[in-house]
Amino acid sequence: MTAAGRWARPVLAANWKMNLGPDEARQFIAAFTAQSPAPHKGTVIFFPPDVSLTAAHEAARTRPDLRFGAQNVYWEDKGAFTGETSAPLARAAGAAFVLVGHSERRHVFGETDEETGRKCEAVARAGLTPVLCVGETLGQREAGETEAVVLSPSAFDELMNQAELAKSLAVLDRSMEEVKAGRGQPLKQAIREIAAELGLKIDR
Repeated sequence: MTAAGRWARPVLAANWKMNLGPDEARQFIAAFTAQSPAPHKGTVIFFPPDVSLTAAHEAARTRPDLRFGAQNVYWEDKGAFTGETSAPLARAAGAAFVLVGHSERRHVFGETDEETGRKCEAVARAGLTPVLCVGETLGQREAGETEAVVLSPSAFDELMNQAELAKSLAVLDRSMEEVKAGRGQPLKQAIREIAAELGLKIDR
């Protein structure tokens, strides 16, 4: 298996958000592997905070069925960008995947579609798999804007012209409001149609 993330289905992905430091990450992986000793038929991906990525990855070194990813990266490979992490650094820390365009990045930190596209390019360039998150807010859904939100991002326009990137891209089509509510209902068929045009893998 190459450094880039490849998986067998089903895929179970867990974003730890801003929780679990290095020691807690090691304890969690130890507890998880003890309770789930057999390799999974599918793929389990954990997205720890950057400071815990290496600790979690090393704690699971005997479990190749457990994969790891970064929650976010910057689009430059190196430079004076205080507080940011590059895709090559994430890879060196043990990441095979990177979340890109998560709803909290978009709605809390104001990440734009253009920035999301640039991050996808940077992640693929580093040999990792970008996991592109798309979804509408509850207000946008109630206003009938789901298709406009999901299908209009300029990031998709960028990706349409990059066949190699499209091949490496994965799309997470969970609505941010459904995730918070724990319902997990997928978005409208619209996202699957555009994903089919791009030749993308779709995983919930």
